[in-house]
Amino acid sequence: MRDKDEFITSEEASVYLKVNIRTIYRWTHVGEIPAMRAGRQWRFRKSELDKWLRKRAKSRFENK
Repeated sequence: MRDKDEFITSEEASVYLKVNIRTIYRWTHVGEIPAMRAGRQWRFRKSELDKWLRKRAKSRFENK
């Protein structure tokens, strides 16, 4: 079982968020999603992705 603070790859992030890998790359390129670079690869912390999702959902809910 993976720890919430463990880093995951772009591919794993796309599966976790249920979006296409190109969407992950686009979000990282524009700085929309919390990520860090490890050499040539992007890494994502699951706990940060969860926070990001909650914040995103809250802002969308408040805008309706």
